Amino acid sequence: MNRRLFLKSSGLAGISSALWGQTASDYRVGIIGHTGRGNFGHGLDKMWKLHPKISVVGVADANPQGL
Repeated sequence: MNRRLFLKSSGLAGISSALWGQTASDYRVGIIGHTGRGNFGHGLDKMWKLHPKISVVGVADANPQGL
């Protein structure tokens, strides 16, 4: 699965749940990065863990060493 397909699928999943009136009490977060491009994003997984109503459900990076 490439990044474009992932974003498209995620967007459709969010829209479909909103249309059916399903609400979630917690937020699910996906982190998408590109290691080696600008040196940003270090510790994003740790930052999201500080929020009790947020869980990280996916991580993607074009560079396998960035995972």
